[in-house]
Amino acid sequence: MGVGGIVARAFLHRASLTISQMNLNLKHTTYYPWLFAAGCIVLLPLVLLLPPDSRFQAAITATGCLGGVVHFLYSQHHQDARFFRELFTDFNKRFDKLTNDLNTVRMRIPTGTALKDEQKRKLSEYFDLCAEEHLFHEAGYIDQRVWEAWCRGMVIFDNDLEIRKHWENELATGSYYEFSLDEIRRLADSHITPNKRRTTK
Repeated sequence: MGVGGIVARAFLHRASLTISQMNLNLKHTTYYPWLFAAGCIVLLPLVLLLPPDSRFQAAITATGCLGGVVHFLYSQHHQDARFFRELFTDFNKRFDKLTNDLNTVRMRIPTGTALKDEQKRKLSEYFDLCAEEHLFHEAGYIDQRVWEAWCRGMVIFDNDLEIRKHWENELATGSYYEFSLDEIRRLADSHITPNKRRTTK
């Protein structure tokens, strides 16, 4: 195999490892043509280092392998985006079913009163949902902007002292996929405008 093919295959292997470690970003769709162009620019000097009689074949091989890399990345991104859409739809449906009960808990009168058992049960369902969202975000299937928006909604419940105590007690059981309230607080503090998707009325 020529030098161009070896370099391109090494690039493909590295790209495969990288894409598996990246969180989904829906904006990346527009990057792939530029990635192909940048790859061609990188490979061109390497091809020119070869003997003149082998440059053409090396260029064809390298370009073909590079095209395979870009196609692989785009296909992987497309599959991840479809899976993200399924998750997004499911998570929102589940949250919508909980909205009225969560509103009742958050707006209980007088404010700050102890939570009833039924209220704790509904909150635990919400905590389960948040933990699953966190799990799929960590796996790279949730767009970072969406995750940050959801966190800004979660912190609304975290601001209620009684809800926070219940949430922290639940997290202490270790049953929430390493979900952390510190993370949602950090992300919420970095944004001023709360997200409507997770902001109850």
